[in-house]
Amino acid sequence: MPKVANIEGGQGGGFADAQSGRFGEGERAAKVKRYTDSRNSQRVQPMIRSQLASLEHGIPCWIYNISPIFEWIRQYKGLGTFMIPRRPSIGQVVVIKGKEHTVTAEDIKGRFRVSAPVVINHAYRQSYDKGDNRRIPYVEYGEEIAESLVGNSKIYPADLMHPTNNLENWGVFITYGKPFEELPKEEQDELILKASVVHETRCREKVATADRNINRFPSAVLEVHRQCALFVNEERSWVTTRGTQAKNLGNIDCPFCASSIKPSVLVCPVCKEVVDQAKYDAKKKAKE
Repeated sequence: MPKVANIEGGQGGGFADAQSGRFGEGERAAKVKRYTDSRNSQRVQPMIRSQLASLEHGIPCWIYNISPIFEWIRQYKGLGTFMIPRRPSIGQVVVIKGKEHTVTAEDIKGRFRVSAPVVINHAYRQSYDKGDNRRIPYVEYGEEIAESLVGNSKIYPADLMHPTNNLENWGVFITYGKPFEELPKEEQDELILKASVVHETRCREKVATADRNINRFPSAVLEVHRQCALFVNEERSWVTTRGTQAKNLGNIDCPFCASSIKPSVLVCPVCKEVVDQAKYDAKKKAKE
């Protein structure tokens, strides 16, 4: 009985006869089967000596972020998804060697001046589909990958359309060959200063955007705008009453979570704490 072929595309797939959905018999069927088997098993070609030698070159890189507000997710073909995290902020609880630690102002000046790094190895083996049942290998160096993720490549700049496409303009930087903590203190301070200046500029731009939108489009004022205003110490009415609550200037702050609530509220709808204990007890007693 003739063998039924699977539709091409899945595992074990192949080409089938257009009318019957079967391979048929004879020499033609054998050729079709051989072609199908080879088509569905693409081969990665071996590297030549120069490519193998190039795998020994390249520079390992570390990507850091000095912002406690902005974090970034970037895709890189063949290597997957990379997340450039925020640096810890004051009061945040982090885990160090299995123990919880609350970040202090001293920590921000010391070991938590920067985020946890994204580490890029010195070289990666990649391959591309040549279109003839072969994948051709090639080598990408760590510095090329790191600069592509950050968007500060001199060869393929990401900021041609807009400067903010370059994450260096948001407080992200790369160290080459050594992690940040192994660099000389002068070089560390220079990197932090440069990143801090551009990061503060971005924060002030976010605050200015919120100022323009607060009256016409109050819902466009988001948490990120509030965090930016707090970071640069800019006092705004929308910092605590952001979004559509901006017009409710008669509200008060919850003493427990600082959320904007009406003066008549007895229990905070955000943190569920009793705000006015005396009135809460009186109301509860009246129901009994």
